[in-house]
Amino acid sequence: MTRNSGLEGLLRTVKGGVELEVHVKPRSRQTSLVLEGGCLTFYTEEPPLRGRANASLVKHLSRLLGVPRSRVLIVSGLTGRVKRVRIEAPRETVLERLGMVVGNG
Repeated sequence: MTRNSGLEGLLRTVKGGVELEVHVKPRSRQTSLVLEGGCLTFYTEEPPLRGRANASLVKHLSRLLGVPRSRVLIVSGLTGRVKRVRIEAPRETVLERLGMVVGNG
Protein backbone atom coordinates (compact mmCIF):
# COMPACT_ATOMS: atom_id res chain seq x y z
CA MET A 1 0.00 0.00 0.00
CA THR A 2 3.01 2.31 0.28
CA ARG A 3 3.00 2.77 -3.49
CA ASN A 4 -0.32 4.64 -3.27
CA SER A 5 0.35 6.43 0.01
CA GLY A 6 1.02 9.74 -1.76
CA LEU A 7 -2.33 9.50 -3.52
CA GLU A 8 -4.35 8.40 -0.49
CA GLY A 9 -4.64 11.95 0.91
CA LEU A 10 -5.70 13.38 -2.44
CA LEU A 11 -8.93 11.38 -2.60
CA ARG A 12 -12.03 12.32 -0.66
CA THR A 13 -14.71 9.65 -0.34
CA VAL A 14 -18.19 10.87 -1.30
CA LYS A 15 -21.49 9.13 -1.88
CA GLY A 16 -21.09 6.92 -4.92
CA GLY A 17 -17.35 7.42 -5.41
CA VAL A 18 -14.47 9.77 -4.76
CA GLU A 19 -13.48 13.36 -5.45
CA LEU A 20 -10.04 14.69 -6.20
CA GLU A 21 -8.49 18.04 -7.02
CA VAL A 22 -6.62 18.37 -10.29
CA HIS A 23 -4.53 21.30 -11.50
CA VAL A 24 -4.94 21.64 -15.28
CA LYS A 25 -2.18 23.05 -17.47
CA PRO A 26 -3.56 23.61 -20.99
CA ARG A 27 -1.50 24.06 -24.15
CA SER A 28 1.18 21.66 -22.94
CA ARG A 29 3.48 19.67 -25.21
CA GLN A 30 1.76 16.38 -24.38
CA THR A 31 -1.20 15.01 -22.45
CA SER A 32 -0.33 13.37 -19.14
CA LEU A 33 -1.36 13.10 -15.50
CA VAL A 34 1.43 13.43 -12.93
CA LEU A 35 1.90 13.84 -9.21
CA GLU A 36 3.82 17.07 -8.59
CA GLY A 37 4.56 18.42 -5.15
CA GLY A 38 1.75 16.39 -3.60
CA CYS A 39 -0.84 17.58 -6.16
CA LEU A 40 -2.29 15.89 -9.24
CA THR A 41 -1.44 17.90 -12.34
CA PHE A 42 -3.00 17.25 -15.73
CA TYR A 43 -1.11 18.48 -18.77
CA THR A 44 -3.17 18.73 -21.94
CA GLU A 45 -2.38 19.84 -25.45
CA GLU A 46 -5.86 21.38 -25.66
CA PRO A 47 -6.40 25.12 -25.15
CA PRO A 48 -8.69 26.42 -22.40
CA LEU A 49 -11.34 27.39 -24.97
CA ARG A 50 -14.95 26.22 -25.27
CA GLY A 51 -14.44 23.46 -22.70
CA ARG A 52 -11.76 21.64 -24.70
CA ALA A 53 -9.31 21.29 -21.78
CA ASN A 54 -12.16 20.08 -19.53
CA ALA A 55 -13.25 17.52 -22.12
CA SER A 56 -9.65 16.33 -22.43
CA LEU A 57 -9.43 15.86 -18.64
CA VAL A 58 -12.66 13.87 -18.48
CA LYS A 59 -11.64 11.70 -21.45
CA HIS A 60 -8.17 11.04 -20.02
CA LEU A 61 -9.44 10.13 -16.53
CA SER A 62 -12.15 7.94 -18.03
CA ARG A 63 -9.61 5.93 -20.04
CA LEU A 64 -7.09 5.79 -17.22
CA LEU A 65 -9.61 4.57 -14.65
CA GLY A 66 -11.60 2.32 -16.96
CA VAL A 67 -14.93 4.03 -16.28
CA PRO A 68 -17.43 5.57 -18.70
CA ARG A 69 -17.07 9.31 -19.31
CA SER A 70 -20.50 9.80 -17.77
CA ARG A 71 -19.00 8.68 -14.43
CA VAL A 72 -16.31 11.39 -14.44
CA LEU A 73 -17.78 14.78 -13.52
CA ILE A 74 -16.13 18.14 -13.00
CA VAL A 75 -18.04 19.42 -9.97
CA SER A 76 -16.21 22.73 -9.53
CA GLY A 77 -13.65 24.82 -11.35
CA LEU A 78 -15.12 24.61 -14.84
CA THR A 79 -13.56 27.95 -15.82
CA GLY A 80 -10.46 27.79 -13.60
CA ARG A 81 -7.24 25.84 -13.63
CA VAL A 82 -8.01 24.00 -10.38
CA LYS A 83 -10.85 21.51 -10.75
CA ARG A 84 -12.64 19.22 -8.33
CA VAL A 85 -13.53 16.00 -10.13
CA ARG A 86 -15.98 13.34 -8.94
CA ILE A 87 -15.35 9.81 -10.11
CA GLU A 88 -18.14 7.31 -9.65
CA ALA A 89 -15.98 4.27 -8.90
CA PRO A 90 -14.73 2.44 -5.80
CA ARG A 91 -11.95 4.26 -3.92
CA GLU A 92 -9.66 1.22 -4.09
CA THR A 93 -9.99 1.02 -7.88
CA VAL A 94 -9.21 4.71 -8.32
CA LEU A 95 -6.19 4.49 -6.00
CA GLU A 96 -4.83 1.41 -7.72
CA ARG A 97 -5.17 2.74 -11.26
CA LEU A 98 -3.87 6.22 -10.43
CA GLY A 99 -0.94 4.61 -8.62
CA MET A 100 0.02 2.62 -11.69
CA VAL A 101 0.21 5.79 -13.77
CA VAL A 102 1.47 8.58 -11.53
CA GLY A 103 3.53 6.47 -9.11
CA ASN A 104 4.93 8.25 -6.08
CA GLY A 105 5.87 11.49 -7.87
